[in-house]
Amino acid sequence: MKNLLIYINPRKDFDEEGKIAIKIQIDNSLDLGWKKEDIILATNFPYEYNGIKSIILNDDVYVDWFPQSTKMSAIVNLFERGLIDEDALYWVHDIDAYQMEVITQSELDLRGADMALTDRGLKIKWYMCTYFFKGSAQDILRRLKEIMYKYQVDEESALMALTTNNPLWITGAGTTAEERSIPLDIPGIENLHKRVKKLNISYNFWPDDLNQTYEIVVKPIKVLHFHFSFDILLDSAMYGKNFLKKPLMPKRLIKIFHKHGVRGIFPKPMKNLMIYINPEKRFLDNAEYLVKKQIDNSLKLGWKKEDIILLTNFAFEYEGVKAVVVDESLFSNINYKAIKSNAIFQLLTQGAVKEAEIWWYHDLDVFQIRKVESTEIDLEDTLAGFMNDSSGKLDTGSIFFRKESDKIFEWIRNRTIRLKADEATALASLAAENYRNINFKYIKLNPKPTLAGYLKPKQLDALDAQFVPERLVKIFHQHGIS
Repeated sequence: MKNLLIYINPRKDFDEEGKIAIKIQIDNSLDLGWKKEDIILATNFPYEYNGIKSIILNDDVYVDWFPQSTKMSAIVNLFERGLIDEDALYWVHDIDAYQMEVITQSELDLRGADMALTDRGLKIKWYMCTYFFKGSAQDILRRLKEIMYKYQVDEESALMALTTNNPLWITGAGTTAEERSIPLDIPGIENLHKRVKKLNISYNFWPDDLNQTYEIVVKPIKVLHFHFSFDILLDSAMYGKNFLKKPLMPKRLIKIFHKHGVRGIFPKPMKNLMIYINPEKRFLDNAEYLVKKQIDNSLKLGWKKEDIILLTNFAFEYEGVKAVVVDESLFSNINYKAIKSNAIFQLLTQGAVKEAEIWWYHDLDVFQIRKVESTEIDLEDTLAGFMNDSSGKLDTGSIFFRKESDKIFEWIRNRTIRLKADEATALASLAAENYRNINFKYIKLNPKPTLAGYLKPKQLDALDAQFVPERLVKIFHQHGIS
C-alpha cells in the first residue's frame, strides 16, 4: 500500500498550517511503520523533509473553482505520467487527515471493488478527503475529472452523480437540467456503484459532530480529520475538551504534535462584553450608572481596559474604556428585543471574535462577584454556554461564546423577530425543536462559573452583605447608590 499526499498551491508553498501539518504527517507515517519509499508527496514546488522528497507536478493540475478537488486532477496526471503502480493500493488523504492506527489491506477487504471511501456519516454524500484506490480505478478517476471540469463541480458531487444517477448533485452554473442528468451506466464504467465500496467513517472521522457520530464510528478510530488551527477542535482531539472527557488522539500522536509546537492556547483570552443600543442615542434611566459601575467593577477585578467591550450607537467613554460605536444600519430593521443577539451575530460575522478567545456577554444588571479564569468556563467542544434562570429556563442575560457561534445568535435573532418575543423565549423555542441541531452546539453551564448575579438599583438596599463583597458595595456607594 502507498501513502499519497498531494498539495498544490498557486503560491508554490504550504500555507501556515500546512507547513507544520506536512511534517506531522511524514513523522507520523514513519512512526506507524510506513517505508519511506511508500510515502509519496506530490507538490508543485520543491520540498523535502525527513528523507521524503516531493514529486513536482505542473501548476495546471490546480482546480481553481474548488481547490480541494485538486487531488483528483493530480492523481489523473500521475497516471498519465506513469507514476502510479497499477498493482498497488493507494491511500490518498488531505494533509490534515491524521492516521491514528495501523491500516491494513486485509481489513479494507476490497475484493470486487476498485475504490473505497466514507460518506459523511450524518448524511448521504461521499467524502473524498481520504479514500483508497487501485490502479484499476483509473477509468473512474478519469471520468470524475471530466465531469468536474465539464460542470465546474467538486469530485464528491461528480461521484454522487455517477453512483446514484441523481442529477441534483451536478449544480454547475449555466448548465441545463438535461446537461446535468448523467446516466448511471456510462459505457466503459457500467455498474460503477458496485466498484465503489463504502467504508465506516472511522477512516475519515471529523470531531466537529462528535456528539452525533461517535456512536456510529468503529473504534479504534483510524483517521482523525481536523484543522489544528481551530482551537475548539485541537482541544477536543488533544485534551479531551468534549462530552467524552477524553482525548481523541493517542499519546503517540500527541507527542508528534507537541514536537512541532502544536499545543493549543492556555489560558484562553477573555473579553467582557456589554451592549446598549438605543434609538435616542443616549443612556436612559439608570443605564449610564450601571455601565459606569460595570466598568469600575471589571477594572477592580483585573480586566484590562482593552478587554472590556461596550457596544453602543453613540459616543461614550469612561475610565479609559471607549465605546465601540456600531453601524446603525445593521439594526434599522431589527426588533428592539433582538438587539443583543443581532449585535453578537454582527461581531462574529465581522471577525471581531478571534480564535481561542472566550467572550462573556452579560446584561448591565449582571455583576461579576469575583475574578473568573477562562479555565473555569468549560464549553467542552460546543460553541456557546447558557445557564438556566430561576424558573429553570435558558437565560440570555449571561452568555459565554466563541468563534464560529454566529449561527446560534442568527437563529435566536430571527426567531425573536418571528415570535415577537424576547430572546430567552426564542432560544427556548429553538431548543424545544432542536432547530438545525442547535442543542449540540451549546452547553448548559452550572451558574457557579460565572459567579455573577442580577443586581438592580431598586433592590440594592436589600443586598445580603455576605453575597456582595465590600469592594463592590464601595463602588455602588461611589456612584451615589447607598
